[in-house]
Amino acid sequence: MQTDKYTLAGGQTRLHALDAVRAFALLLGVVLHATMSFFPGPRLWLVDDSEGSVLLSATFFVIHMLRMTTFFLVAGFVARLSFDNLGAAAFFKDRLRRIGVPLVVGWPILFVALMAAAGMPATAIDGVTFAYFPLIHLWFLYLLALSYMAIALVHPLLALSGANRIARLLLRPWAVVPLAAPLCLSLYLHPYWMMWFGIPTPDHGWLPNLPAIAGYGVAFAFGWLAQRQREALGIWKRHWIFNLLLACGCTAFCLFQAGAAPLLMPVPQGSMKLAYAASYSLGAWSWALALIGMAQRFLSAYGRVRRYLADASYWIYLVHLPLVVLLQGMVAQLAWHWSAKFAVILAAAFPLMLGSYSLFVRRTVVGAILNGRKRAASPTNSNLESSSCAH
Repeated sequence: MQTDKYTLAGGQTRLHALDAVRAFALLLGVVLHATMSFFPGPRLWLVDDSEGSVLLSATFFVIHMLRMTTFFLVAGFVARLSFDNLGAAAFFKDRLRRIGVPLVVGWPILFVALMAAAGMPATAIDGVTFAYFPLIHLWFLYLLALSYMAIALVHPLLALSGANRIARLLLRPWAVVPLAAPLCLSLYLHPYWMMWFGIPTPDHGWLPNLPAIAGYGVAFAFGWLAQRQREALGIWKRHWIFNLLLACGCTAFCLFQAGAAPLLMPVPQGSMKLAYAASYSLGAWSWALALIGMAQRFLSAYGRVRRYLADASYWIYLVHLPLVVLLQGMVAQLAWHWSAKFAVILAAAFPLMLGSYSLFVRRTVVGAILNGRKRAASPTNSNLESSSCAH
C-alpha cells in the first residue's frame, strides 16, 4: 500500500483549513522563540538582549497559551484520518518515518547547532539524566511519538460506540468546560507551577509532566475521537465567534492576574490559583476550537501560498531554533530599539529557512521523509491528510 500523502484518499478533498491551522501553530513557534531574548527582568533565555519589551513578553504569553493545544488537537484529528486510510501497520510505519527519524537524526545535529549558536560547548550542560534529558524544541515530536504509542495500545477501545457517544457530547459548545477540566486540575495540583508560563513545556526528560499530558495528550485524544464525527468541523465552524470571545476573555483575565512580564514565583494553593488555572485551561481550549473554526470559515479553499507554507512549516520549525538564537546574539548588544531588533531577527530568519526548504528539502529525500513524495500541487489533489508532522 502506498503511503504517499497525495494518494491516500482517492476522490476526497484535502482539508486546507487544517493545513493552515497546523502551519500557523508551527510558524508561531518561531515568533515565540524570537521574543524570548527580550523578556524584561532576569535572564531566562540563552540570549539576553539589552532591550526588554513587555509587549513581546505578553506576545509570548498569548502564543504559548494558544499554540500547542491547537497543534495537538489537529494532530489527533488527522492522525485518525490517516489511520483509517492506511491501516494500522502502514500508519505506524509512516509515523516512524515522519516523526521518529527527524527526532532521532535531528536531535544531535540541532542540539550541537543550538549550543554553538548560543556560544556554549555541547558539553556545557552537566547532569544529563533520564529525568533531565534536554529534548530542546523537539519535545513535540517525542510527545507525538508517545501519543501514537498510546493509540497503538488503546485504539480498539476508542472505536467503541461508547467512545463515539462521548465524542458527540464533547462537540457541544458547553463541552469546552469538561475538555479543559483535566488540564485545570493538573495545573492547580502542580506544586511548583509557574502560572505565568502556563502549561510547563515538557522539554527535559523522557517522562512528560502531568499538565502537558492533560493538555496536549487529551487534545490529541479528543482530535482522534472527533474525526469520526461527521459534524465536528461544521460545529467548530459555526461556533468560532463564541469560542474566540471566550478565548479572548480568558486570556485577558490571565494577563490581568499574572501581568505582562514573566513571573517566576509559584503560587500557593487557593482560590486565586484555581481561578487562574480554570481560566488558562478554558482559554487554551477555546483558542484551539476558535482557530480551527475560523480556518474552516475563512481558509477552507485552496491557496497556493498557504499550501506551500503548510508543506514548509515542519522543516522551518525543526531547524529554526539555532538560527533564531544566532540572530538574537548578533543583535543583542546593538543600540537599537527592541522593535527593530525583533523585526530584523524575523526578517532574516524566515527567508533563510524558506530558501533552505526550497533548495535542499522540498524535492529531496529529506522532503520525502518529512512530507511524503511530492507531486504537482493542485486544488484537487486527492488527500484528506494534512501534511507534515501533524498526522
